[in-house]
Amino acid sequence: MINSMSPDEAKIMSLFAVEEMLPVIDVRRFLKDEEDYSFVARAFSFIGREAGCTFVTLTPNYLDNLSRLGLLESPGALGLGAPTISGPNTYEPLEESFNSLKAAVESAGGRIQFGRSFVRITDLGRQFCQACVIEKASAGVRSKGMEEILEQPATIP
Repeated sequence: MINSMSPDEAKIMSLFAVEEMLPVIDVRRFLKDEEDYSFVARAFSFIGREAGCTFVTLTPNYLDNLSRLGLLESPGALGLGAPTISGPNTYEPLEESFNSLKAAVESAGGRIQFGRSFVRITDLGRQFCQACVIEKASAGVRSKGMEEILEQPATIP
């Protein structure tokens, strides 16, 4: 499993070792008088930034791969009306990142719609973090596999 991860994905898993779930949004743009939409951003979050990823813009791809590996999951991915995290100021900072775009689209008669969801760690992801992040960090040593991943030079996949 470790061999299928990039250094940035290892950093994301280190973040999920201490965070159960984190918010993500999909941003859709509807043009004037149209029901069809286009994605402005898919699975936008601050996860990559909070984890210290080198290529923050690739965070949605990293989340996809970590989901494919069974370490993370996103209930209701790509669907409006998906389960959300309740709590004050959870999604607003993400949505505010698109204020200028929202204003421009609305001035042209269109609209921006946010689909709120979250990414959470799976049971397998918890086991992975326990074995490769928490136990090794508390012992002052990382597993060789995780250490190699975090020390790899960052390259664009």
